[in-house]
Amino acid sequence: MIWTWPSREGLTDLRGRGVAKKKTDETLKPKPSEAGGRVSVIHLQGPIEERDWLTVANKKTHLSKATIVRLALREWGTSKGLQPYPMQGDED
Repeated sequence: MIWTWPSREGLTDLRGRGVAKKKTDETLKPKPSEAGGRVSVIHLQGPIEERDWLTVANKKTHLSKATIVRLALREWGTSKGLQPYPMQGDED
């Protein structure tokens, strides 16, 4: 008897349950953002002390953590003679 590999359609596991289809390039593409074209700009990792400091600053100023970072970037960039940081408002 010659055995051939079955197609993935209709494939089941040993208990008869359906097996998920293999992901294709189409299913791996990111979906367009519904957040008005906003994208992730930075991801910061650091020691717990940095996180705690930012949390305290957030609670004392009532500014979001993202806004605090944006303001710091704008001030730093200005001091270095860079173009103004492109802040879109403080809606965070």
